[in-house]
Amino acid sequence: MTASHKTLYVDGRPVGDVLVTGDIETDIAAVKSTIRAAGLERPASSVDALMQQAMSFATTATFIYSAKLSKKPWDQFAVSPFVVNSVFSIELYLKAIAKIFGKELHGHRLKTELFDNLPVAAVHAIDSLTLEYRNDKGKDAPSDIRTVLDTLNNAFVAWRYAHEGKDTPYFKVSDSIAVLDILDAACRDSRKA
Repeated sequence: MTASHKTLYVDGRPVGDVLVTGDIETDIAAVKSTIRAAGLERPASSVDALMQQAMSFATTATFIYSAKLSKKPWDQFAVSPFVVNSVFSIELYLKAIAKIFGKELHGHRLKTELFDNLPVAAVHAIDSLTLEYRNDKGKDAPSDIRTVLDTLNNAFVAWRYAHEGKDTPYFKVSDSIAVLDILDAACRDSRKA
């Protein structure tokens, strides 16, 4: 590959030109150096890292939904990847909101290990946004996030290993999407507070 200069953008604004060589390690170092020189280096906190990872899996789940599950007939090969990505994202969002409210959570079971151990203030924030979501989306939206999380409690493991022939838990795709939206908003709003 021939080296070329590319404009580097941060938050939609150009911050400098970077020489792109094709050597990934050299190119990453050049990007980091340009960001540092522009005074824009922002070390990511553990909450930032959790939220970024949660958003990346949520984005993937949303893409799978839009491309393969939003119309009938569903692409049967997209169901497991949707569930695994959406449920893992939900897990990360729950851990992030716990951390925002000062508590470190561990585990993978959405309802029993994570939600049930959230700080009270985090639960209030989620409940408030669940009510807003239902008021906005109508009666088909979940009225209580606990019910959805209970349904999805062990879905990450069960759907990842569906090939082993064990029963995979029933889930409602629209409920998974609702929980992703609610938890994303809860994390963002709580960080602003």
